[in-house]
Amino acid sequence: MLTVRVLIVLISVMVAMQAMAEPVAAPSPSRSTFVKLMKVQKYWEDEDYDAAIADLETLLGKKHDDPYEFALASQFLAHTYVLLDRPQAARRVLEAALEKEGIHFQLLANLKLFYGQLALGDDEYELARQMFEEWLATTMQVADSSQLFSAAYANYMTQHLSEAEKLVERAISGNAAAPDSWHRLHYQILFDLERYEAAEFILLDMLERSPADDGYWRLLANHHLRREDSVKALAAMTIARQIEILTETEDLLRIVSLYNVTEAPERGARMLEQALADAELESDFEVLRKLGDLLLLSREKARAITALQRAATIAPDGKTHELLASIWFNDQEWRN
Repeated sequence: MLTVRVLIVLISVMVAMQAMAEPVAAPSPSRSTFVKLMKVQKYWEDEDYDAAIADLETLLGKKHDDPYEFALASQFLAHTYVLLDRPQAARRVLEAALEKEGIHFQLLANLKLFYGQLALGDDEYELARQMFEEWLATTMQVADSSQLFSAAYANYMTQHLSEAEKLVERAISGNAAAPDSWHRLHYQILFDLERYEAAEFILLDMLERSPADDGYWRLLANHHLRREDSVKALAAMTIARQIEILTETEDLLRIVSLYNVTEAPERGARMLEQALADAELESDFEVLRKLGDLLLLSREKARAITALQRAATIAPDGKTHELLASIWFNDQEWRN
């Protein structure tokens, strides 16, 4: 959690420095206030947060009637509380600053951006979305890609999907090294907008960049399953297993289940038998019962009975015994 807070601080400090230096952010702080804020930054470097808080609270007391310098000092105090992993204290400081009238529009936009990031960190998505929206509507500074992604995420979580799509595309286009999570959000937004082909294109592009990423292959299979296309889901998982990317037990069992769904239970049964022979799977009740069911569906009755008997021996189960009894009765084995 602390690393996320520190990232927020770094972004917001950069914004604060811009506000103090760019012509659009006039008026500028007085020389004495500027020197004190530089001193606070030195306190941060030395991790002397108590000294930073003390100086900033003194400065706030002196600048209570100066909206611009009060808001600027509040921003620095909020940063300090974030560094101490005290986001609620940071929010209270920002709330007091936002109540002030007469704050220059750019500094006000920066405060709303900062507050929106904190609200997002506390999972208050609607509040975060509103703050980001007001920030974007008034800021004259170039939005950072990570800030745009935060706004996109808040919009996605509040189901403002069209706006989320625009923002995440801006974020990705402005960052050649956009993190994996940004592309995943882009995919999810497109899927929820029912733009399935565009969503699949995002997935395939992710796979082209990182073909050995098992998470992407599972996501591609899930994409097809959510579209009720079990054949394509099976194809994706089978390919990934053949090239030794999907190697987990859960992946194998999922492929077996997909063979059943796609009306090829005999292939699922062979896969399970091979995995048992190679000691990839333990001969536990669940695996043996699944094998027995698949063999029955494959009309391999004798082999199915063997698997079901082993399952019933390992973990006596009424339903398994009932199934065996039913098979024997239908075959008139009870006569013997």
